[in-house]
Amino acid sequence: AILATDMSHHFSSVSCVEKIVAEMRIQNLSWSGLNQIYVETVMNFMLHLADISNPGKPLKVAKHWANCALSEFFAQGDLEAEKGLPVSLLCDRNSTELASSQRDFIRFIVLPAFE
Repeated sequence: AILATDMSHHFSSVSCVEKIVAEMRIQNLSWSGLNQIYVETVMNFMLHLADISNPGKPLKVAKHWANCALSEFFAQGDLEAEKGLPVSLLCDRNSTELASSQRDFIRFIVLPAFE
């Protein structure tokens, strides 16, 4: 289940759940009518939604955890730079800003996943 929170699977997970929901509509199925594989897929997606839900929390809480995440990203970027590797997206402390990173995270990741 921990892999459900891996952001590298985000877009494929969204797509998979969209297909499940579309199939449910076509076949007029309820959640209780889903096969076990679909149930597990949806449950893993719900875990992923919980993992990316920080922007939906009260501002003080969301801001605190967004800063914690950026601190972790910056530490990763620092290590990448030390090793001569390209610095990953959002991990460069000299070019990443909290406000724009959160705006884009909400716009491109959170909102589409919750729709």
